[in-house]
This record gives sequence, C-alpha cells and structure tokens, in this order.
Amino acid sequence: MALQMDPEFSICSVESFFATYLPFSPSEKDVDAFMVSQRASKKDNCASVNQVPDLPAHGDYLQRHQTAGIPRNVNSTLTEEQASVIIENSNGQLLFRSFQTTLTPQHDTDIAIYQQLQEIADAVSNATVSHRSRNELAFRCCPNKPITSDICGSSDQIDACISVGVATEGKLESHHIAVVFEFTLGNAPDVVIKNNQQAVSASVLIMNDDVRRAFTFGVTIVCEQVRLIYHGRAGSVVSEPFSLITDPRLLIGVFMAFLFASKEELGYDPNVTRLHDGQYVFRIPGSAQEDQVGRDQFYRTVRSLSVYWSNYIAGRHSRVWLVDILESPTSTKSRGRAVLKDVWLDEDALTERQIQDRLFRDIYDFWTDPMVEQSPIYKGLSYLGPELKALINGPFESARFRDYFLHIEADWLGRASPKLPKDSSRIKFFLLPTSQEVKEFLRQSQTPSASKSTAGTHRPVRSEVGVANDPTTQHFTPRRQYRVVFKEICTPVDALATLGEVFDTLEQALTPLRLMFSAGWVHRDISAGNIMAEKVGDTLRGKLCDLEYARRFPGDPGIIAVGDAKTGTAYFMPLEILSGIPLSQRFSGAYRQVVPHDASRDEVKARIDATDGPQDSRPAAGILHNFQHDLECFFWVAVWNSTARVDHEPSQEFARKVFRNTMQASAGRSETLCQPVRSAMVKALIGPAQEPLVTFFERFRDTLCQQYSQRRENYTDLNVTDREAYAQTHVYVDQAFAKIGNSQSRGWRSVALLQDQPMKPGLPAQPEQTIEPPARAPITKRPLQTDSEYVPSDNSSSANGGSTSRSRSKARHGRH
Repeated sequence: MALQMDPEFSICSVESFFATYLPFSPSEKDVDAFMVSQRASKKDNCASVNQVPDLPAHGDYLQRHQTAGIPRNVNSTLTEEQASVIIENSNGQLLFRSFQTTLTPQHDTDIAIYQQLQEIADAVSNATVSHRSRNELAFRCCPNKPITSDICGSSDQIDACISVGVATEGKLESHHIAVVFEFTLGNAPDVVIKNNQQAVSASVLIMNDDVRRAFTFGVTIVCEQVRLIYHGRAGSVVSEPFSLITDPRLLIGVFMAFLFASKEELGYDPNVTRLHDGQYVFRIPGSAQEDQVGRDQFYRTVRSLSVYWSNYIAGRHSRVWLVDILESPTSTKSRGRAVLKDVWLDEDALTERQIQDRLFRDIYDFWTDPMVEQSPIYKGLSYLGPELKALINGPFESARFRDYFLHIEADWLGRASPKLPKDSSRIKFFLLPTSQEVKEFLRQSQTPSASKSTAGTHRPVRSEVGVANDPTTQHFTPRRQYRVVFKEICTPVDALATLGEVFDTLEQALTPLRLMFSAGWVHRDISAGNIMAEKVGDTLRGKLCDLEYARRFPGDPGIIAVGDAKTGTAYFMPLEILSGIPLSQRFSGAYRQVVPHDASRDEVKARIDATDGPQDSRPAAGILHNFQHDLECFFWVAVWNSTARVDHEPSQEFARKVFRNTMQASAGRSETLCQPVRSAMVKALIGPAQEPLVTFFERFRDTLCQQYSQRRENYTDLNVTDREAYAQTHVYVDQAFAKIGNSQSRGWRSVALLQDQPMKPGLPAQPEQTIEPPARAPITKRPLQTDSEYVPSDNSSSANGGSTSRSRSKARHGRH
C-alpha cells in the first residue's frame, strides 16, 4: 500500500487546506465566540479576561487565526464546567487545558494522552456555528479498534474517528466512519511513517468498501503536531503540520468543519443510498435525452459484477453492478434488470456516451461513403470488407453494427474534484522509509502480490492512470465521477465456462474491433473483462465495452511526439506499450523474412545468426497505441484464458511466468511473443487443448511479430500511423481463428475453466532482474448466476466437444 500510495501525495499550507478541502472554513467570529465561552482565567478560576494573548506566529494565516477577533474587553463570569477546555496561562497564551506543554514519548501512553481530545470535540459539538446545524456525527476515541467491512481479510485499526454515534457502541463499521484519526507520541521516523500508514490504510479501506464515498478525510497527530489529510480520486493532499498546543484555534476550526458539515461535504454522494442489507440505490438525475427530460431514474444493486479493491485511491476505480430498475428510490418491485457502471474520468475526458456517439458516426460515415469499395482499407480487408459493409444497413439510429457494442440507457456526469492549490508540491516519503532505506524497501516489495482485499486471488491488474517511469513524478488532474447504465446483461470473457465459449466470443468480438479500425479508432483498453458475450439465439455475440480510453488514431500531435501513457490492464497490455521498447529493436533483419509457423526456436536462432545485419538500435520515437496493439490484446486474452484459468499445474506455471501484477514486462512475457512458443505451449497446455491451440498461438504470435518488424523496418511516423498498413493484420488474425474453428480436433472446446481463482498461487517465481513498479488496482470478477441471466456452461457444448456447428459467416456475425 505504501509503495503505491506514496506517489499520490502532495502537500499544501494549512490555509490552502482549509480553503480547498475542508467541508467549510469556519468563520473567525464563530471560533472567537467559542474560545471566549470556554476560556478560564490565568489562575484557572472564574474571573474576567481582558487581554489578548501574544502568540507566536507560524505564518500570516496562523497569526491571524490565533489572535484576530478575540474581544479585549469581555467581562464574563464562567462556571468551572463551562471553562473546561480553554485556559489562559500565566504568559497570556490561550491553550487547551489538556495540552499545555510539549508532548514527548516520556509522557503517559498514547491512549491516555489523546483521549483528552474527547472533551475538546464534545465542547465544539455544542458550539454555535453561523448558518450551520450539528450533523449526526460525533468524535469518538476507539484506540486499536478494528474496522469491520464487507471486504474479506481487512484488519485495519484506528485510534479515533468522527462517525455515526452508534458506530463505536459495538462494531466500528467502515460505512459509518467519516474521518479517521491516528495518534502517536513517538517521533522516530519509522514510528511516524507507521502512524501515517495506519491512517491512510484505513481511508483506503473506507473508500473501497463504501460506494457512496467520493472522498474522505484523515487526521494524524505526532506528539502535538497535527496534519490534515484529504483523499480523492485525483490524489491525496496532506497539510503542513500545526501544533495543537500553540495553535488551538486551528484544531477547533477542524472540529467545527467536520461536526457541522453536511454528509455531501464530508464526501458522501447524495445520489447513492446505502440499504440495510448492504445494497445500494443509485439515482441518475434527469437526463438530457429527449425521452427522459426531468425524469430521475433509480437502480438498486443486486450484486457486484466487477469491483476494484485497490491499495491506492487515485484512479478510475471502475465498479460494475447488476441492478434492478426501480420506479422510485423506495420501490421494491423491479421493472427489469440492467448493468450500472461507476467510474472516475479525467475532468476533460469524454464520457462513454460521447465517445460512442462519435465512434458510431465515424463508422457509419465510412461504410456509407459511395466510394468505400474503392478505398485501400476496404480492399486491404479482403473478404472481411463485404461482411462488415453488410452490418451498415438502414438508417444510422438502427444500423446493425450497433449491436456489437453496449446500448446506453442512461448516464450521469458529476462535478470535478478540487484542483491542487497553487502552493502545493510533491511530498516524498510520507508513507515510505527515508531515502536511505527506499532501495531495500523496493527490493522487498518487487514481488507482485494480491492486495489484502483480494488475498487468494490473482486477477488482472489495471493501470488506472498513465504510469511514468519514475513513480515519484505521478501527475494528477481533477476527475469527475461518471455513471452509465447499459441495457444488456452480458458475461465477460473471463467468466465464461469453457475454452470453446471463450474462443467463439473472441472471434465474435473481432467484428466490433474491425469496425473501430475501419473508422480510424483504437480501443486502448482491451482485456478479459471488457470483451463480453451476449446470447443471441443459439450463438454467442461478442461485444466490446469500456470505451473510456478509445480515441481516433493517431491522436493529437503532442501524443504522436511523446507516445502513449500506459493505459489498460497490465495482463493484456501490448508488449511495446508495457515495456516502452519498439519490437523492431528485439528482432534482426532475419526475422523480417517469412518464418514457418512450425519453426523451432533453434531454427529461428540459426536464421538470425546467419545474418550480417546488426539489431536495430535506432532510438524510438514515442510509442503510439495502434491498431495492431488492440489485436495483440486479443492474443494475451486468449493465452490467459487457456493457461491461467485451466486447473492444470503446467498451465498455471506457464501463466505465472507470463502474467505479473506489474506495469513492467516480465521475461516470460517477452519470450512468449518474441520467440517461438510451440515447445513451451505443448508442455503447458492441457492434453485436449494442445492441438490445435499450439498451432493457433504460434500462428497468431508469428503474424504479430512479422507485422511489427515489417512496419518498423523503415521506421517513420507515416509508416506507423498509416491506417491502410494494418488491414492485412486483421485478415491474418481472422485466418488464425478460422483455422482453429475448422479444426477436426474438438476436445479442447469443452475444457472447463476456473471461475473463482484463476492463476492459483504456486511456488514463488524467480525474482526479475529489474525492480518492478507497484501493482495497480486488482480486479475481482463475478460470473453471472441467476436463471434470468445467461451463464454459459458445459451443456452448451455438443457431444463431441463442439459448441454448435456454424458456417464462417454465422460464426463471425451471429444470427439476426
């Protein structure tokens, strides 16, 4: 968690934190009134106070908030009960009664010292704050109390919190906690870091577990030094420290901001309601669509289909649910079912609906052009061209090609998260050891592992943002929450039951990918979780979803110059994008010759050794995610389903070498694409799948490598960005699927696939030579299970192991 979260943190002044992140900034008048009402005399008895303390300044803001506005001629006789929080000492300073001298480890225990914050918070809760009412929350000390949540395996504990009052009477439930507090009297670096880690870890748990949370807060206190923390989807910000001894007004302001804030100001989404059974009701505000103007729509979750329980907070954090469609938020009757997706987008990013509208228009315009059959792309697609053109029939709104994408029923875009204050800067080692210890820390952390929330599973890990080579320079932009509801209830390819169903769906999903290619669009985020299977009659129709990263190719000139950031799912990311190295630098000129599909590793090596030409060492321009990269993602999805999801130890061992929860390419991954894999696949694949899958993978792999090397042989921007050059690759990949589809060997189709635990943990792999960046956002998929939804099973296969006998055209486009 520390390794992944530390690059997210920025630091700003206390003044900027108050102005930018706190629910609201209490007025000086309200703080002054509280100070006066709670102030005792110098001798700690009832007396009049006629003096302003001369307090030390910690910047203009602190000085102003320590002294400004306190009346100089206030004659108030206070009872001992009323004067229990603030005192004026003999030096004229206003202090908390409980915190008058510097705190050190020699004082009492952490629990005894900081439990005295309770009386301060209780007093503030009874204060008067202009135009504000007390909320239902309260400050409670709960030292070392574990947090309970719906995330199995979590073990976070906190020292105190601001939460719903009932939360601390029994269980301390994550969805009741608004603000996390962690204390320590130790000031050694390792103790401070551990205190920070505990506070942040608890906040990560809360953000993962409570769907309503758009952001959350934390407070750490080390001795008497207080820091405020804001966690949002664009990053985390920590304030400069202030002293609860010399700056009591600031802590009073913090308590006021939390105890008199609305739930929305504390990060709870007003459009989401948590039910007693742990499900949620989502409100999609009235859409701008013509048939939905002014109509709020409501959806109750049935169960999660895809959820990210990650060890860091910033990012897209896509979550997907099966939902019931409701008439009202309190309705118990379902009008039907749909799929709701919740995701965070960059502030200036297009929504899925906006991207889909532009993509569909480009597809339609290309294929309805009277001269389309004369275009080089149409000709390059060969026999695929007429088949794709047949899908563009009738008016735009009802053209058949739309059926290969998800239909959007409703969507909503929230407001942007706050921008970083102007005085903010990157803070290093807030969660990590000091710089001298980082190297050893990284060495110990380089072996990928599941997060606490996905312990025991090895699901693909997503790159939620562009990942720089140096994780300490991670860049953040404001993000907006986006929700979209889809009509279809589909099964992701990583939840299909047999290999035959997986390959049928992959072949089907190539159709929407070709449609995108013909229109000049790249997907950039193809994975086993966003290739979907929809039951259409007796066949499966493959669909592509998750278009957030899709864009016209090649993109803006700036992108062409520097290349694409790493986006998508690490397991399925193209090797060039994952490694940052053009594949042309991995091959000699010999590879650009035609290599037989059944060539052995030694034969290929002999060809390379026989050439005189050195390997291509020319510096690469920025690597763009291109059309062939989308096709390569299909290769990795097929490999993953054929190995990681098969309960066969040699398959599992192969998968563990190739698929790592890391944003850097492993040696096994590079070898699988860049070298012949026939011998390795024969050993890895389960008996019925050895043939013809071995031939399929070698043909697919070799096609990709030859196309990569030929395209970059005379590397120019034009050569890589020329759309016509990719048409042939689509044809070659289609032929690989056609060959396996027409194979006489059918037993492989009925090979059952693991559902709950793909890629079972095995013996630790040998450590890589390079230090790998942190794992990002583990994903947990859940297959569809109820009778009303389609869940492929072994019964869908025929007696001889096949699914259904289909012609090539029906296999490609399904039945309509």
